[in-house]
Parts: sequence; C-alpha cells; structure tokens
Amino acid sequence: MKKTNFSISRILLTIFTPNIIFKKNNILKTMMESYSNEFDGDIISVPIPDDAPKEIPRIVLSDSAKTYRFEIAESRADFRIFSRVNHEIEFNLDKYLSFYYKLIDKYLKTTSANIGRIGIVLNNIMEKENPANFMVKYFINDRFLKDNNFQNLNEFQLNFSKKISLNGVNANHWIKCKNIEAIGKNKKSLDFILVVQDINTPAEELEQKNYSINEIKEFVKQVNDKNTTILEEIFF
Repeated sequence: MKKTNFSISRILLTIFTPNIIFKKNNILKTMMESYSNEFDGDIISVPIPDDAPKEIPRIVLSDSAKTYRFEIAESRADFRIFSRVNHEIEFNLDKYLSFYYKLIDKYLKTTSANIGRIGIVLNNIMEKENPANFMVKYFINDRFLKDNNFQNLNEFQLNFSKKISLNGVNANHWIKCKNIEAIGKNKKSLDFILVVQDINTPAEELEQKNYSINEIKEFVKQVNDKNTTILEEIFF
C-alpha cells in the first residue's frame, strides 16, 4: 500500500476543564465578538437544567461550510474538524490548528479555566475493496485463516491500547482498525479501512495538571507525528 492512500477524515481536539468560571451568555458573547466570521454557521445555545451532566454541550458553534465545530460544555470543550474530500484536512491542518490555539486561548481568558487533561482523536480512512477480508488476512495468523469462521466476513475490528510518553507527557493510546461503508461524492457506496487513534492524558491527573497553550501545541504535534508513524508501522 502507498502512504498517500490514507487520509484524515476527522479530528477531535479536546480539553477537560475541572475548574472553570462558566457563564454561558458571557462565553457566547465573547466568542462571537471575536470570531463571528469564522463561526458563520448555526449557533446552538439551549437552556439546560443546572443539575444536567457537565459534559453536555451548552454552546455549539460552527462554520457555514461545516468544516469545523466548537462544542462547549462545563467540563470540556471539543473542537471537531471534518473533511469533505481526500486530504483536505492535511492540506489545511496548519490553518485549522492556528485557529484552534487562538480559540482556546480566548476561551481560557474568558473562563479562567484550568486544563486538567487533553486528548486528540484522529480518524484515518483508506478506500479498499473487501476491507474486512483484507484485514483478516493481514492481521490473523495463517492457522486461523483455514477456519471457516474467518472466511468472507462482513465486518472485522481490531482494538488495542497501551501507555505511552510523548515528550515526557504520559498518555493513553487507543487504536482501532475496522472496515466501514460510506457514501462517496457520486452517491456510490464505498468500502474503507478506518484507523482511529485516540490519545489522551490520564484521567487520574485531571485535578493535578494545568496545561498551557504551548504544552497543548507540543502535544498536538507529538500526536500528529505518532499518527503518521503508527500508520506506517501497521500498514506499510
């Protein structure tokens, strides 16, 4: 397989905020005053009971082209990036990340939040004929391939995880490989291999850490490098 066959289809960048001054109207006002051009899509801000789980988004902002979305909850903030064509995210990644860092910096100054955890999820896809059967033959020992249970599969999934260190930052590293079906631009159903990498700092460090913008930048860089390395190690 060629390295260029994989394309990033989605990215989720998350910060977890255990200590925060959360005033929804003030946050919404500040974000739109600063980034109304960037968030020119739908604005969602619905009343939520005070006793609702803190991880439920209180504000959702997006662009009209639906290439990114900012979901704001009391305990976390998620920035999602979406791809409409192959390699769109890779081509525009520096632009997206530059905006993200400015956005988080503004959010921290508005809420006086501490960032106790950080995480990134990258979805990598590659079009492949009969991806389930390809992965069975690729990952499974020859002894199992003779078993009829592993013949002509409709679905195959491989999950594994480990603890890693990224430039001195401890992290959980989850990897999922599976086959998926999606609709292409011509409305034709296409088969893909999906590789999801979820890298996040430990939950038990939530109350102990307070990551800076520069530390987030370094973490994102390390994860992006790790994503490329893992794809090369697994499939190339």
